[in-house]
Amino acid sequence: MKIETSSTGASETPGEWLVVYVAEGSDTPKLKGALGDRIEQLRKQGDFDGKRGESLPLYESLGTAAQRILLVGLGKNDPMVATAIARATGTAIRTISKKGASTVVLAPVGASASVNAESAVAAQVTGAIIGEGTQEIFRTIKKSKPLATLILPESPSEENIAHALTIARGVRWAAELVNLTPEDIYPESFCQRSIDESA
Repeated sequence: MKIETSSTGASETPGEWLVVYVAEGSDTPKLKGALGDRIEQLRKQGDFDGKRGESLPLYESLGTAAQRILLVGLGKNDPMVATAIARATGTAIRTISKKGASTVVLAPVGASASVNAESAVAAQVTGAIIGEGTQEIFRTIKKSKPLATLILPESPSEENIAHALTIARGVRWAAELVNLTPEDIYPESFCQRSIDESA
């Protein structure tokens, strides 16, 4: 997966999908334009409220440069925390991968007292890598298509990227280990795998 940074705003960046993050609750700041109006309409209708793990595809551009839009919920109780951002991004990537898209644009999440804008982008990278890599580890027939390009709202530092990759690698390894049989993983083989992974 190639990671790029948008040179314009996320809504002006062309892509097959634009991922938009929505926090739970009516007190969430309203987005501008047709997209913001649609989200408010969906809230009032009870069709989408930004709950954790919730996602909703919109098969229209709504004033953006994307072909389609995917709304993903951050949940409530400080929705800007890094783990919520990573979890929501993973949900988005798993959903989109099953639809065969190759280019995804991530909208900015913003900043709060618990996470700055750069850390939020790093959390998006973490979630994207986890979402793409853990869903079909043991499937013989792959139903998802790997993403070719992920476009971020801004460029994170090399340190934050390295941190994101380390977390994603650990989560993917854990997902693999818990699904192995006793014939495949036992104390000696686990120790060897740990040595190999830390090398």
